[in-house]
Amino acid sequence: MLPNARMQSKTLFFSLVRRMIATLINRVAEKASAHSGSVLSVAFSPDGTKIVSGSEDGTFKVWDSDALGLLSEKPNAHSFNIPSVAFSPDGTKIVSGSGDQTIKVWDSDKLELLSEKTNAHSGTVYSVAFSPDGTKIVSGSWDKTIKVWDMVKWSRKDHLMFNATTQRFVVQLLWLNKYSMKFPDDVLDLLIEACLQSRWLRAMVTNAGGGSTSAEAANTPEVWRDMERRLERAGQLHVGLPKLLATSLENAQTVADKQVEPFKAERLADLPEAEAVALRERGLSMIARSEVAALLLAGGQGTRLGIKIPKGCYDIGLPSGKSLFQYHAERIRKVKQLAAAHAGKREADVRLPFLIMTSDATDSDTRAFFRQHAFFGLPEDQVHFFAQGALPCLTPEGKLILDAPGLLAMAPNGNGGCYVSLRDSGLLEQQLDASGVTSIFQFGVDNVLCHVADPTFVGFCSARHADCASKTVPKRDAHEPVGVVALAGGRPAVVEYSEISREMAEAKDAHGRLLFGDAHICVNFFSVPFLKSFCARLGPFGIQLPLHVAHKKIPYTDASGTRRTPTSNNGIKLELFIFDTFPFAKQMAALQVARDEEFAPVKNEPGAKSDSPDTARALVSALSKRRILAAGGAIRGDAIVELSPMASYQGEGLADRVAGRTFSTPVHLE
Repeated sequence: MLPNARMQSKTLFFSLVRRMIATLINRVAEKASAHSGSVLSVAFSPDGTKIVSGSEDGTFKVWDSDALGLLSEKPNAHSFNIPSVAFSPDGTKIVSGSGDQTIKVWDSDKLELLSEKTNAHSGTVYSVAFSPDGTKIVSGSWDKTIKVWDMVKWSRKDHLMFNATTQRFVVQLLWLNKYSMKFPDDVLDLLIEACLQSRWLRAMVTNAGGGSTSAEAANTPEVWRDMERRLERAGQLHVGLPKLLATSLENAQTVADKQVEPFKAERLADLPEAEAVALRERGLSMIARSEVAALLLAGGQGTRLGIKIPKGCYDIGLPSGKSLFQYHAERIRKVKQLAAAHAGKREADVRLPFLIMTSDATDSDTRAFFRQHAFFGLPEDQVHFFAQGALPCLTPEGKLILDAPGLLAMAPNGNGGCYVSLRDSGLLEQQLDASGVTSIFQFGVDNVLCHVADPTFVGFCSARHADCASKTVPKRDAHEPVGVVALAGGRPAVVEYSEISREMAEAKDAHGRLLFGDAHICVNFFSVPFLKSFCARLGPFGIQLPLHVAHKKIPYTDASGTRRTPTSNNGIKLELFIFDTFPFAKQMAALQVARDEEFAPVKNEPGAKSDSPDTARALVSALSKRRILAAGGAIRGDAIVELSPMASYQGEGLADRVAGRTFSTPVHLE
């Protein structure tokens, strides 16, 4: 057969095949505009009567499979897209995997959340499926991992709507698991199940909502003895909340009793120029080798600023309208560019993981804000969110406080909660240590002048072989209410202003500088090997971070069910502090830098005399002016001047753009 004839025959054959397939696959139903975004995943129920669909819009919907009529939907099921959904073998549950790195299990009828696994992967969860017996879930992710999960009977986020005593026990158990004991999941489930199967607790659950019977049962010592016996058999009950409070108060007294001495911080201004240059180049080389990560503490809301959004979303009023988050992200982008140029590499070959610690109050809004702004130009796979934990609020006697019927009053566990959260999220080992990161630059969200991943500071810490290090600024005056880096009992620490005497606060050295003048601004360095070793010992049989006591006004629900807002301090919040690792460091260093170049906190409402958007904006403008003038430019007018981090990280590279030019304010150089 001639070649042309063979080609015609082949074409005819495939045409016939396509027609045959078309007759076999007939479209029986269609649903236009099923979601407001692209439909990324669909699955049939086991009996074929329902279809579940997951969408780019973060919702999933359940449809009748015959006519594609909408049966139910779950808006905002995830804070990001849903590339994977599946029914359980019995059709009673739906599992969803999302770009927010979580896996969630839902009741397929009511679409109520049954359980979830946050930070299940370090990237988008692209596929999920139930095992044939429905007891396990398998997931696959952008992070190149496959994971198998056990289905648990109790979600740790369930609101256990029993009476206060039952909930007190269960929440104490969950709290011990998350912040101290770290029970294995199977042990945790068995303990809670044992608790709830107790005959006294069954009676209390039956009578939930009040009544003398449940109240009397709750107060019988036999109830608590039974709980304790069950836990003691698991060998885990060592801590009670009253004991925890007593230990925390004792710790505060111990710190106050320790001898406090000055810590010898080095001053950047005193270093020889050649050494400062060498330290900067050392830091740039480390960043170019992808050995550095940035850790942002962003759990705070803007309550004091009068806003109801995460503080990092706040625009302080600069001409660009940029948020605090954008400023920090752009500094990371710029320092990566500088490091790449220093090493002769492509910027894309420089990895600088950006770890963002949120809280329950800020997590979803923060993730959404970054997605909305395309991660401010940072690679999505290098931005990792994880949430800090919470601790129960206590009365001065160590009892739990009821926030609402069936719910305990809880508060974020402080910035020191990042250690446990880093460890338990897997970020410390899976994203940092495993990828060759050796150093973490940590900073707070409200400092708009923070030089994120500062190569000079990173190089300084490396050269000093520091386990921990702190960047400090000079105190504004002897009695500024701020913690200072010092020695307490011979070990490095941050000592609160209330813990040093007036004479100590005013004491000066031979150069006329305050002996206790190194203000801690929550900009720190940690070596990854040190943090790995430290976090491995966090637990009942090793080092415990001290819990700090803060007396606060805590709203509560009284015995009659009435919501009360106290006018004076009525309770205690327990917090962990980021700097409580310092005493455990074998080598600690501190570098004092210029305050007006690196510290512009945004804490107080507009119009406040200090630490407000107004004062921060003025500091940014003043620094921008100085850098333009130093590069040979001129400024006309007194309005705001803004120099974008993308234009210059620390004043470098400006001469070509500004030398010989005069700028009329307001000025915004991007």
